[in-house]
Amino acid sequence: MVKAIPTVFLLAACTCVLPCFPSAAPQNIPTATHLNRWEVFLLDNERLEPSDNGIGVFCKTDDTRRCEAVRIAVAQSKCCRETLSNGQDVPAFEYVSRPGERLFMLVKGLQLRPGSIPNILAERQTIAENQQPLPADPVSVNLGTEMYRLRMDGLNLLIEESGNTNAKQTVPLFIDDKRCNQIDSSSLRRDVRLEWAGDLDDDQRADFLISASAYRSCVRVVSPQDPGLFLILSSRGGSGEVGRVIEAVGIRAQP
Repeated sequence: MVKAIPTVFLLAACTCVLPCFPSAAPQNIPTATHLNRWEVFLLDNERLEPSDNGIGVFCKTDDTRRCEAVRIAVAQSKCCRETLSNGQDVPAFEYVSRPGERLFMLVKGLQLRPGSIPNILAERQTIAENQQPLPADPVSVNLGTEMYRLRMDGLNLLIEESGNTNAKQTVPLFIDDKRCNQIDSSSLRRDVRLEWAGDLDDDQRADFLISASAYRSCVRVVSPQDPGLFLILSSRGGSGEVGRVIEAVGIRAQP
């Protein structure tokens, strides 16, 4: 079986005709590992395909503030395919793991210099959890001279930036299919987490990795998959914006 990193973003099942890798490999030896599509972000005209020009952001499992951007190669599995949650049967992809580290995201199409790229979070932050009758306190983070406040405003994420740059942006995360007013309001559940934050694109402003889930809720996530994973890149944003919102590849078919 493909050796997969345990993750809360499990949407696809990978099956193998023959054993892919030894099941008892020593933990300090790099091994080929299944690439989770919902942690892959493609910019411009990039595609998810075998290549060696992907940039992976790895963080230490014992201290997620210590992260590094490294160039990694993505290969097509010789033995395995995966069935996505939309029923599409596609080749599985794999990369070489880094012992003691977790891959937070793989980005293609962004010019990144390999090296240290600290996560400004000691641990992931909860922005919204289940039903909240009152607005939750905003999550506040700082990077250099910039301060950011993230909070939910109804079904949207509101991000405010102050410092050298003053910006305010509303990010739609959930869609109301008009079911919430037809059933018990207690079924409105929104789980939103700030998974990672740091200067990914080297412009002295923060970039964010956000997860959103509406599991068993009367609303749904705007992403094709639930949980959905969103990367907000400051350098790709427009005037007055905190950044450009990019959805993970997830179950979407390749263009």
